[in-house]
Amino acid sequence: MDEIVTEHTGSILRIQFNRPTKRNAMTSAMYLALAGIFNEAANDENTRVVLWHGAGDFVVRRLVEDAGESQIHR
Repeated sequence: MDEIVTEHTGSILRIQFNRPTKRNAMTSAMYLALAGIFNEAANDENTRVVLWHGAGDFVVRRLVEDAGESQIHR
């Protein structure tokens, strides 16, 4: 399962966080991927609208798991 799902239709780019069991908490890898997605959209003449949403209950938090911790930062 992809943690970030994108769909480009015409001039609209949809970005969906796809971690509903983690309430869409962001990992470091997701931050990097999202930065890349936004940079691509900024350089794409055809992208006019970016919709950003999440699967399930959309609560974005940062989950610190890269350091082996399970703390959640709000």
